[in-house]
Amino acid sequence: MYRNITGNEAIALGLVVGAELAGKKLFYSGYPITPASSILHSLAKYKNFGTLTFQAEDEIAAMGAALGAAYGGSIAVTASSGPGIAPKGEAMGLGVMTELPVVILNIQRGGPSKGLPTKTEQSDLVPVAVRPQW
Repeated sequence: MYRNITGNEAIALGLVVGAELAGKKLFYSGYPITPASSILHSLAKYKNFGTLTFQAEDEIAAMGAALGAAYGGSIAVTASSGPGIAPKGEAMGLGVMTELPVVILNIQRGGPSKGLPTKTEQSDLVPVAVRPQW
């Protein structure tokens, strides 16, 4: 039997299975941003596995909610795309300082800023290595 799914649907299935195998609740918090929104939509279908989804009012709240869920013992996940990761920065720092395990997904867009309708280029698809300045 074959299944035709997107990458985001595969991520959602993997998260649900991982939480089930770990015997923990899965908590996902996110603010709708293309193309990461479909993870929230996919995970909302798995409430029968104890998955909790939360649509936050902004990226900062999504990261804060994920930290709270991690503190409570859940498998905490949040996602965004490109520009949405930056507002999460301060709360990510809190997570690092408190050593709370949170999965942060940065779902890559197909092109700069607005996606495929605008001009794409190689730098949008291949990360550039940062070399230290000696």
